[in-house]
Amino acid sequence: MLAIILLGLVIAGVLLLLNQGRSHSDITQRVFALEAQNQQLQDRVQALEALVIEKEKHRPFDAL
Repeated sequence: MLAIILLGLVIAGVLLLLNQGRSHSDITQRVFALEAQNQQLQDRVQALEALVIEKEKHRPFDAL
């Protein structure tokens, strides 16, 4: 009876470790995807800032 309980605990421990490894892998992949998305958004913001600055250069001084 004790052997069955110990075997069950070992199996549960192994499954828990496998699940944590998978979760860590999923989280790592998600972080990399979010970093790539963040970089794309930063590039867009920089491009928009450059466009705004260029447009401001062409405005008449009185309009400022």
